[in-house]
Amino acid sequence: MRNREGKTINNLQELWTILEITAYTADYESSQKHPDDPLYGITYSGTKVQPWRTVAAGPDIPIGTRVFIPELSAMLNGGIFIVEDRGGAISNAHLDIYMASLKDARNWGRQHLEVLMWLAGDFNEILAKIDSDRRRRWRDREALAQLFP
Repeated sequence: MRNREGKTINNLQELWTILEITAYTADYESSQKHPDDPLYGITYSGTKVQPWRTVAAGPDIPIGTRVFIPELSAMLNGGIFIVEDRGGAISNAHLDIYMASLKDARNWGRQHLEVLMWLAGDFNEILAKIDSDRRRRWRDREALAQLFP
């Protein structure tokens, strides 16, 4: 990890960036699985989804990556999530927070928030993929233009 001065700690590097953040549930609307499906509520990594812990991330963000969202630091999880899931519509510039209810997920909507990820792997390659996906796939073009002129 790199601290704010850019030093590497424990072979992880800090990446501060702004991502598009949405929410999902285990319900059919999000997962296309019914409660009687043996994989209902099971993440890509094989863990059981947990509200305010599990996030889905793009294919180049390693499973197990810890994510801190300062805007959510007052939550019980302290704003810290773990990448445990993937999603067909989830790009590298997008996180999807697991929530217990569809109502909560819909109320969350689509937000653009600063996040800190502690990454293993090729930092520059991951950063380039996030930037590329952000420019190609963010739906909110106005937010993109304001945040990344």
